[in-house]
Amino acid sequence: MWGKTLRGCVAVLAGAVFINACSNDSRNSTEPAAPATSASLVPAGCLTVTQMADTITALFPKGSSRVTAAKMYATIVVYINTGRLADARTLTFTLLDFTLQQYNAGKLTGGYSATTQARLLHFETGLYCTVGLSTDGLVLPGDPSNGGTVDQVVYPSADKQDLVTQNGNAGVHIPGGALSGPVLVTIVPLSGNPLNTTLPQYGPFSDVKVSPETSLLTPVTVGICPSAETVPATVFLAHNNSATTIEVLPRGDFISGLCGITVPPTGLRKVFDLGKNGDFASATKLVGSALANMLLPTNANATGGGITGTTRKFSPFGGVDTGAELVPYGASYLYQIGAYDVSPGFQAPDYSTTTGWSTGSGAFGSLGSTACPIFSDTQFPLRTNWPTSTDLLLRTTFSLPAGWSTPLTISAAIDNDVIVYVNGNPLTVDGSGNPLYSFPANGNYSFDPASGFVMHENCAQRGELTFTVPASYLVTGQNVLAIRARDRGSVDYLDVEVKGQTPQ
Repeated sequence: MWGKTLRGCVAVLAGAVFINACSNDSRNSTEPAAPATSASLVPAGCLTVTQMADTITALFPKGSSRVTAAKMYATIVVYINTGRLADARTLTFTLLDFTLQQYNAGKLTGGYSATTQARLLHFETGLYCTVGLSTDGLVLPGDPSNGGTVDQVVYPSADKQDLVTQNGNAGVHIPGGALSGPVLVTIVPLSGNPLNTTLPQYGPFSDVKVSPETSLLTPVTVGICPSAETVPATVFLAHNNSATTIEVLPRGDFISGLCGITVPPTGLRKVFDLGKNGDFASATKLVGSALANMLLPTNANATGGGITGTTRKFSPFGGVDTGAELVPYGASYLYQIGAYDVSPGFQAPDYSTTTGWSTGSGAFGSLGSTACPIFSDTQFPLRTNWPTSTDLLLRTTFSLPAGWSTPLTISAAIDNDVIVYVNGNPLTVDGSGNPLYSFPANGNYSFDPASGFVMHENCAQRGELTFTVPASYLVTGQNVLAIRARDRGSVDYLDVEVKGQTPQ
């Protein structure tokens, strides 16, 4: 008996909401006011039914669309007060879908104005709160008159679903079976360089939201179509994961419509995959240079998918060059000069006894010397004196974003000997006994396993001696680069560069 009474009371109050929303601004002077509605009809802290009714009135012009929206909201109120939460949530997304269709068509009051956008976000927030969904991820809708926006409800499906902006600059690929319930997808174009990184950035940039994120059962693919004419194969999609850091995303699936391409080059899939992984030589052998130039990621707009990445978290997205310089030639270091084997343990990440060390920039060497051609390199001049017959110790840090999964390459121009450490790990051999150093057979280099030094005779040469830093040696955030260089008399020189590698 009590259940019937409750349902009856809720129906009456919901009807009052319906009357209030449908007649608020159209009642004549003799029409009675709608009865007051109770805030207790909705969870505490949410917009009251009266506030939601007022929002419906403000959003929808007088007519059938307002009536439809008011009816659906009134039914949602009945559902949540009669224990039918699942039905309330289903109808919530039906109402959102209807509202966004009206908005995208320019039929809401105020069109695409900032006021309308704010009211729409207010309405979305009220609905989510009413049915107990997290409001995280809800943002101001994009302006449909801008070709870089998407405002759409997506429903669960066994088939894949691709949502792409009208201009083809950004999109989302939702695999079949990836959703446990409906989601709201919003894509809004951004200006500037919004990613929290010092790595080179590639736009266009978009703020992408899929809400609620809890409805994602598997990762989805987000993508951009780079505006740069040439994009290195080391550019990956990334997004902010805190106020100061980014996450680099693994490659994602093909997004139909991104860059205006609706069909991937399936007959040449192997060629594309080779190019995506940086193996341009093999790809070119398969199809020839002219066709390879059309397909490979150096011209991302022709790849049939732009730059994509998989994720379950959403924020501003764009491309970052993971092959960029992390420590350039000529960088600044804390350094110490001393006798051979000075300051043992200096390479440890937590080494703290650098009091008395100096600050200097590469290249380091015998100032005033012209004994070797590298001393005349005006692009990378000697900046800090390194006396001969001593050890030179260097320490600096470089930052890596979350999701970084590729090795690094360190190039060292050295006269005479050098040991390089990253996060305390010597770059000598990996866990399988494979060397982490590489040098030309005729370059007067050798490796001394007893000391750990790569030894070199004669003048330093830039680009000859390289070290590979395995991804397992790297950490998210600050990484420590430490170097011990040794001169054995006459002339000395050291300069170092750290770069990312083409991902495999």
